Amino acid sequence: MKFVIAEISFFERLGYNTKYWRKSVNGKKTICHLEYAEILAHDLHNNSDVQIVDAPEAQDIMATEEWTQEEDI
Repeated sequence: MKFVIAEISFFERLGYNTKYWRKSVNGKKTICHLEYAEILAHDLHNNSDVQIVDAPEAQDIMATEEWTQEEDI
């Protein structure tokens, strides 16, 4: 399974409602399944505005300080 990480504004410009999506601590980035992102976006693998990662890498990223507040640990 693959995931896409990008600025919230990127997904909102596509028409997604990111209200309930997991967000970075600063509220600027979000993550979703690649298959879901590809519903409204095309050629994401060649888009420099997004980061595509496999599930294990996504878990590692979600465990960083950028994505997890200390009280969540």
